[in-house]
Amino acid sequence: QTFVVDSRQEQQEIGQNQRNLDMQVRRDVKKLHLTVKNTNEIGDLKKAVSLQLSGLVKAMDEFKRKEEEREQRLQGRYEDLIDKVEIMEQETRKVKAHMEEERLRARTDPLTGLPNRAAYDEHIAQEYERWSRYRTSFSVVVCDLDFFKKVNDTYGHLAGDKVLRLVAKVITKNIRVTDFVGRYGGEEFVIILPSTSVQEAEQAMDKLRLSLEKSPFNFHGKPVGITMSFGVTEIKEGDSLDDVFSRADNALYQAKEDGRNL
Repeated sequence: QTFVVDSRQEQQEIGQNQRNLDMQVRRDVKKLHLTVKNTNEIGDLKKAVSLQLSGLVKAMDEFKRKEEEREQRLQGRYEDLIDKVEIMEQETRKVKAHMEEERLRARTDPLTGLPNRAAYDEHIAQEYERWSRYRTSFSVVVCDLDFFKKVNDTYGHLAGDKVLRLVAKVITKNIRVTDFVGRYGGEEFVIILPSTSVQEAEQAMDKLRLSLEKSPFNFHGKPVGITMSFGVTEIKEGDSLDDVFSRADNALYQAKEDGRNL
């Protein structure tokens, strides 16, 4: 803003200098014309003309000097502006990086490093939008560790935290890079499988269930038996996001009722 204001003032100064030069030249030319008209002696005429021309040259030199000074000031302000813009760009990049870092932190579960519930809400909304537009099906899985309270009660919360971190790693290792897994809360996780039917999702989750069951969990050298139950559903016509999650959650509840590790 300062640069623009100063540039406007410079333009006004240029205009005034040009007007002053024009007036000076006109005055000197008028004087020269009168001298030529009124002087009869050639010697006097030469002196008068030389004097008037010197005045014109002096006026032109003064105008040139002012223009050079103005250009130097303008160049200095321009370079200063470039430096300030570069500093602003650096600060902007820092702020953007900080904001992105804070955004990721706000959407990441600090214990497992997985996306949290807020990240799930964002991701499922995008998947639902894609399905609404292109009818690209997807499946949702709600899964929950079996008897996790018993792990905490028997081995302590540090053991429970370790189990959650290891479970997060096993799940991540056993799903596709295009799939989404997040910690929904407590010992409950949620998985989104794009372009996947419910039958395909069930097969994938059965492989994951077996991997979890066979994983060598231990705490202080003592084995800790871990299993997980799954509720799987596929998006259907007329579903809302709540409908999809509720159906998967109900399927999980049924798996718990039927004996767990299902």
